[in-house]
Amino acid sequence: QFCESIKQEFPNVQRIVLTESSETDALLQAVTRGQIYRYIKSPYELADLKMTIDGALQLSRLETQNRNLRQQVDKRQADREQMLSLLEEYVPQEIIAESLDQFENERADEFKAGEARVVSLMHVRITHFNDLTGPSKSSTLLSFLKEYRMAVTRSVKAFHGTMLEVSGEHATAVFGAPVSHIHNHRNAVYAGLHLQKS
Repeated sequence: QFCESIKQEFPNVQRIVLTESSETDALLQAVTRGQIYRYIKSPYELADLKMTIDGALQLSRLETQNRNLRQQVDKRQADREQMLSLLEEYVPQEIIAESLDQFENERADEFKAGEARVVSLMHVRITHFNDLTGPSKSSTLLSFLKEYRMAVTRSVKAFHGTMLEVSGEHATAVFGAPVSHIHNHRNAVYAGLHLQKS
């Protein structure tokens, strides 16, 4: 309820919860509903906390860019409607259509950069992960997952990628957003090969 009230009052703030509770069902529902960005169980590793905060900051920047783009689109539509209202009573339809075409061509370049972007996604999964689980292997598993997360993050950042999520044996990264580099698809492949070697 607290997270929900915070979201209503500050919808653009990324919310991260630190918890010592072993009951995480409510937190999982909050993540699913978008009430919080992530939750971190205590005790936690500083690397995990930093990765989560970095992801929240990247998401916040992307959402800000999307809001700015929507505002530009709304202004573009308002300008179009204003032009129509001024012209339609006094100017023939043929001239209005020609003027609108010219108007659209002049403004199109302002929106090309935000319309679409080709990115590459890299999804990583530990094979035979179930063989590593079990009460007798919990300490070994935690140490292994910590090294796994750090290795994935290093490989992704080494080739200009951005971590999207690390959850258990799964990890997902994007290459080409929020900052695009030359040969994003190659960078994704190279990051995967680098991770295999490490």
